[in-house]
Amino acid sequence: MITMQEAAKRKGCSKSAIHYAIGAGKIDAMKSSPRNLLVITNSKFDEWTPNPQRQQIGRKSQSPKKSKQ
Repeated sequence: MITMQEAAKRKGCSKSAIHYAIGAGKIDAMKSSPRNLLVITNSKFDEWTPNPQRQQIGRKSQSPKKSKQ
């Protein structure tokens, strides 16, 4: 088992993508505390790949905004 942050790092995606995959049943997780999840590194995790289009959209929305002067 690994943290969501470590799972995101291994898959090259955001923590939000990991959270979405858990909610969709694409990867397995268990609660380690009321607020934290641990990702179970089984075959489902190994086979899952983040959607590159969703990742690109997320990166665009997180880019710093240019200030107007």
